[in-house]
Formats: sequence, C-alpha cells, structure tokens
Amino acid sequence: MKKKIFLIFLLFLPFPVIGQGFDVKLPDGYRLPRKSDYPEYEQLYFKNNFPYQIEADFDKNGRVDTALLLIKTDNSGWSLFVLMKSENDQINQLKLDDTKQNVPYLYMGISVLGPGEFKTACGKGYWDCKRGEPAILKLKAPAINYFAFESANSAFYWVENLRKFSRIWLSD
Repeated sequence: MKKKIFLIFLLFLPFPVIGQGFDVKLPDGYRLPRKSDYPEYEQLYFKNNFPYQIEADFDKNGRVDTALLLIKTDNSGWSLFVLMKSENDQINQLKLDDTKQNVPYLYMGISVLGPGEFKTACGKGYWDCKRGEPAILKLKAPAINYFAFESANSAFYWVENLRKFSRIWLSD
C-alpha cells in the first residue's frame, strides 16, 4: 500500500529540469512537454523517456549545459533552447529554433551528437555542398541532434571563435 501511495505521489511531481545542481527557470511563455504532446506511436516508442532534454558540455568550458525542447504555453508551436552554463556558473539562455506551427503533436526530438565525424546532408549527396558547407562535420565537442521523427535532422554545434551555435543539415 505504501508503495502505491508513493507511486501516485510521483505522478503529480512536475517534470524536473535536471541541470547539474542548478535550478532552471523556464523561459516565459513556455512549458515542458507532456506525454500527451507526442503522437501515440512515439509514446509507445519512447515509453517514459521523451527526447526533450539533454545535457552535455557543448562549449567545452568544463560546465554541463542543458538543451530543452519546450512547448509554447498557448500551444502555438515549440522552441529549442540551450541553457549555457558559464565558468562563473551564470546561465545564458539561447533560443536556437522557433517553430510557429499550430500542430496537434510535437514531432521533434533532441539527442546528444558526437564528438566525432558525421556526413552532412550535402556530403551524402542530398544536394551540392554550398560554399562553407562541409561534406563532413568534425565535432570536437558534443552537439545537439535536432530531429523530426523518422524524417530530417540537423545538428547545432558550438563554434568557439564566433561564440555561438551554428546549424548544419545531416539528412533531409
């Protein structure tokens, strides 16, 4: 009986934003996704672990950063944010993508990519590589794999000399 009460209690706890020992305030106008925000087939695939939060040291400063895929509270779309933790433990909120699609379900997810070498979409022959677009993405630090389920994906990776993220398509 005590175990049942404890499990019921856990159901009503808010989703945590993990983040290596620091409290994270979500951006105004956003909320964490709920299971019901995903289509039924994705609910079955992911069970209880939905791909809306990842952690890695994206800028290689020795601090763990958090990437979040968040739903707009008015349900008019979603955005991809990164909460970058500086050397002095300040949090810098960066919005990497903003979707203004009023769709019934969230069909995007995120995962950690790399470090390593990855063929880009142009490197796979989906289109000709444009000037400055590499055929192979060489990551020295982890990146954000931003994907549509069973469809296209891109990577957001930190460019140190520009002090910002850049995006490249890995598939179409």
